[in-house]
Amino acid sequence: EAKGNYKVYMNEKETVICRFEGKGIRMIMKPKKKKPYISFIINPQEVLHNGDLIHLIKHDKLCKALHAVDVMLHDLNKGEFSVNSLDLCRIDFSANIKVPKEDIPHYIALFRKTRAKKGYKIKGQRKSYIARENGFTAENKQAGKAIAIYNKEAQLEQIGKHKQAKRASGIMRVEFQLLKQSTIKDYASGKTNYLKIMSCAENSEARIQEMLVHHFMDADYYKGKEAQKLISASHYKNNRK
Repeated sequence: EAKGNYKVYMNEKETVICRFEGKGIRMIMKPKKKKPYISFIINPQEVLHNGDLIHLIKHDKLCKALHAVDVMLHDLNKGEFSVNSLDLCRIDFSANIKVPKEDIPHYIALFRKTRAKKGYKIKGQRKSYIARENGFTAENKQAGKAIAIYNKEAQLEQIGKHKQAKRASGIMRVEFQLLKQSTIKDYASGKTNYLKIMSCAENSEARIQEMLVHHFMDADYYKGKEAQKLISASHYKNNRK
């Protein structure tokens, strides 16, 4: 259904308002019994680069993206909305990991077998929106956290972004999702949404590695070059044939 210059899609659960389509903001109205509310889902990279669903925003560009979001939101309802005026209910730590395309299903299978720590359950195992070999999401509802690991190329193909999918070949996307305001407080600092988002973005790639290890593994971990040095210096190696 067209409303002015943008489209509106409706179903029983929600109304998607395409006011900012391709500009990094998804606007969804939820029909709650007590009081309906509007949810804004923001992709900072797409805000600055229309339609870019592959790359992740650099920390030094994040402030510019948030300002651009403020400008767009200001046009709604006489300036009622802004980044700081909204309830911040979710933050995703994301990383693109480059691996050989053919190895991505093996990495995903390995993480599935390893299993996240107690309390995490894989979502949609019976009616999954994504093929088993292409990824999964493990969620801990009580803790307000989720971990998503998936083949970015396959995900883009599934939503019809075929040109971008080709450029995403060999990318395994890893996301650590904070799904509650109380959980966000454990990871973010600052009183405003601006400051909370900026604080989470600092060294986010290193932090996501620590989070994955904490939730999936009970052991020390090393990057590839560090592991090679340790193996080369090990006496155990000399005893192997």
